[in-house]
Amino acid sequence: MNKFLNKKSSRGFTLVEMLIYLAILVVVSILVVGSVVMMMRAFNRIRVARMVDDSAKLVMERLVNEIRYATSTDTGAGQSSFDSHPGKLVINTADRVTENPTAIEFSLSGSTLRIKEGAQAYQDLTPPNIEITNLVFRRIALPSAEEAVKIEMTIKGTRGTYEKIGNFYDTVVLRGSY
Repeated sequence: MNKFLNKKSSRGFTLVEMLIYLAILVVVSILVVGSVVMMMRAFNRIRVARMVDDSAKLVMERLVNEIRYATSTDTGAGQSSFDSHPGKLVINTADRVTENPTAIEFSLSGSTLRIKEGAQAYQDLTPPNIEITNLVFRRIALPSAEEAVKIEMTIKGTRGTYEKIGNFYDTVVLRGSY
């Protein structure tokens, strides 16, 4: 019987074995935590990049649609500001509901792009965590009496310590000008 007890008590872990198991557990834990931290950083970088791209897509779509249906750009004193930052674009168009002539203005307020339709108040087109760091409109007068507007825009998005900057360009012919 005494031999049986000795065999059973020798089945436990020694201190050296416990230290080895503990070291393996620490190494695996460090690898798992490091992987989770790297995935969170990558997720935040992707989130900022997507935020910039989505904002640029929405802003450019709105600019292109409004410019495309305009009849002309307003180049009078104090109206459109071309070939410089911050650009300001005032287009003459027709209200899509009443078909009455109206003007639409695109301008920057700080680093936020805003729109003003007719006598309405300004509305922001960009969310608070997006900055327009460069906005230039270039008027292109075509030989056939048509007009086009080239848009150059730089957008910066930040979230925490992550930052993404993107340059976006488009050229739109005013369909109402021909």
